[in-house]
Amino acid sequence: MKKAYLRWFVPIIALYLVVGITCLFFRGSIQREVSQNEVHNISHIAEESLRSVDMIIKTVVDYNDSTAVSFANMDFYKDRTKIVNVLKALSQNESVYGSVVCTLDGQGYNEKGVNIDLKDERFFEEISRDYKSGGRGMVFVPTDGCFEAGSVVVVNYLNFNGTTKGYLITDSKVADLNSRIFSKLPNLDTAVLVELGGRVYAGNFDGDNFWDNNIKQMPLDTIKLNISQKKYYESRVEDYGNLVVIPSELTSGGIVLLISDETMKQLISGRMKAYKYLVCTLFIILTIYILANLGIFLLGRFIRRMRATKESEKIKTDLITGLYNEVGFNGELNGYARYAGDRNGMLFAVTVDCDNSSERAEIAKNVADELQQTYRLSDILGRTEAGEFLIFLKGVAEEKDIRKQTDELQLFLYDLKSELHEQGKDVSIAAGRAIYPKDGASSEEILSAARGALEKSKAEGRGSISFCE
Repeated sequence: MKKAYLRWFVPIIALYLVVGITCLFFRGSIQREVSQNEVHNISHIAEESLRSVDMIIKTVVDYNDSTAVSFANMDFYKDRTKIVNVLKALSQNESVYGSVVCTLDGQGYNEKGVNIDLKDERFFEEISRDYKSGGRGMVFVPTDGCFEAGSVVVVNYLNFNGTTKGYLITDSKVADLNSRIFSKLPNLDTAVLVELGGRVYAGNFDGDNFWDNNIKQMPLDTIKLNISQKKYYESRVEDYGNLVVIPSELTSGGIVLLISDETMKQLISGRMKAYKYLVCTLFIILTIYILANLGIFLLGRFIRRMRATKESEKIKTDLITGLYNEVGFNGELNGYARYAGDRNGMLFAVTVDCDNSSERAEIAKNVADELQQTYRLSDILGRTEAGEFLIFLKGVAEEKDIRKQTDELQLFLYDLKSELHEQGKDVSIAAGRAIYPKDGASSEEILSAARGALEKSKAEGRGSISFCE
């Protein structure tokens, strides 16, 4: 490749490399930013869903607290009717499905006055374990029984009038936690609502205890700590992906979200495609810009070269006749001499002079037109500033061809003089001949020889062709 092309080719390649490296660098930065925004968006959706559940449960907790106070003055057995009426009033609240009271062993009745037995139900095992000494909280119902599977019940420890102790258990309208909390989230690797002890209330975890999961890098102690302290937590899990912990403001639990890097790529693929389209568009625009500027550059060079050629042609051309001037004629003749090899040629130098100077330009044009019509395009025709017409015939080597061309020029000059005479223009004609390379092996030498013969013709005054000797 020529160095001239390298002047623009190398900078273009360098520009593409710089843009490409920049795009690759920013691609990683943009991917991280988009991933972080996606994590925040998912966290926000989960947090809003959990807050809506917390608000329902908070309402039920408030109802339960005020109801539990009234039971302190009632006997669990003797005041059954009053207690049922209170439970019925409680169940009419918009956030409540139903309510029961029972002793510590699970024997009791509901808001309809129907006897119930909870001792064999799984959720009651958790109540007996966590609240037998007092307190209140939330318990998830895993299977159908007194309450529908998937329900969340609020539990208050009760001291009835007398020695009876038991529980007030109210079913909140938080059925189907999966739908309430996770339906608006994308399909994540792990999305669970877990209580501090590890029990999973809702989500896509299949084990009995969430803390027994198989992701060894996950900081379980950190998750537990943030759930217990009710702090939002977000971090990277090494060689896996993103971890988000959203604590419940009311209960001793929270949402745990795990998003693997592969899942994140799928979630943000649409936005990264937009980035790829943007990069492709940038490269297309850059290419169009470079091609446009390159086109303008090449067009400018072409125009300058054409102008230079025209100017060069003007410099090499006689302004009156359009034939080569002496500079142009010498250039063409030197080119022929340089590449002619063993070929020959013949040069005529001719003057057509007129006493009336005003007619000389017109006569010169007529002579030039006649010469161009008479001789081949491959022959070299010229006119010097002194008014000499130069005719170089290429490839003339044999003696018979030399004589023939000389005779034809003689006849041409005779006809030219006669024609001009008929037009009322008296001219004197002289001509000299030199043979290439016999009389000169360069343009200067053969031109000097032809001019010498021309001067001889002028001196003799015969109006015929003189030969170089």
